[in-house]
Amino acid sequence: LPGERDRNFLLATPEGNRFVVKITSPEEPEEQLRFETGLLRELGNDEGLPIPRPIPSESGDLVLRAGAEDGARWRVRVLEHLPGQVLAEVRPKTNGLLEELGRQIADLEHRLRTITLEPPDRSGFIWALAEAGTVMEQGMSFHADPARQALVEACLADFVDAQPTASSLPRQLVHGDLNDHNILVGGDPQSNRRVTGILDFGDSHVAPPVFDLAIAAAYLCLDAADPLAAATDVVRGYHARRPLTEPELDILFPLIRARLGASVTVSASRRQGSSELDEYLLISEAPAWRALESMGEIHPRLARGFFRDACGLPACPRRAPLVDWIR
Repeated sequence: LPGERDRNFLLATPEGNRFVVKITSPEEPEEQLRFETGLLRELGNDEGLPIPRPIPSESGDLVLRAGAEDGARWRVRVLEHLPGQVLAEVRPKTNGLLEELGRQIADLEHRLRTITLEPPDRSGFIWALAEAGTVMEQGMSFHADPARQALVEACLADFVDAQPTASSLPRQLVHGDLNDHNILVGGDPQSNRRVTGILDFGDSHVAPPVFDLAIAAAYLCLDAADPLAAATDVVRGYHARRPLTEPELDILFPLIRARLGASVTVSASRRQGSSELDEYLLISEAPAWRALESMGEIHPRLARGFFRDACGLPACPRRAPLVDWIR
């Protein structure tokens, strides 16, 4: 099975049971592994969330240590296998499916808010959305094409402008990487597509919950015929379960673009830094550039108006006083 850091295997038993066996990357800190495993244990007790439950060994351990022939020590976990295909491969992504995804993300945020586990410090973690500005700024020179560099510079400028508002928002535990390969979809392709799995909590950290919505929306824009419409659908579903505040709506579009800008910058840096490229790490690079080009033609205030309308708010936040003045 694919994976960025861990090695993942599908285990099927003669009885028809299916599990995912995960061999943790040697680079993964022990503290982070313990936290993620504990988080999955807590979330797995919630029947309303499509989260894979960790399966304990006969001795009750959730992480086993195993020795390899070369003397290496492996850390092995077994998780429940959830049905479905990754969202990245689903065609078409209907309005109903995207709204349902928004509701599932909002429900996840509500549950994560109750978690009392203390996550490890993720300062400087390149995939944390809060670090997107640093990633883009430090990696700007990796973009040799002037047009593409200009796209990332625009993302960076808007993200910097949004930072004071983002810094003022309440913070809690978030998933941190709701990309389209960490979401499973099942059901009837013709009538009843639904989210059947939310995977990979290895990037969980503390941040404003709207960051998870922004990350999910960013990946929904990849190869979408209308990126703004796709993002608006997931916003509509999210708001129905967890109403978005005015400040969150103000910065949502810059956050979406910042995730894409950081993603293509990380890909560009890895492309220059290694002669052996992992295609899994670069899988979203080309569609991310296409999404950035398309979204670069959308004025941020227009995007905010679409998001506000999806939430049942006036598209223009100044509409009410203007109407009063006219009257």
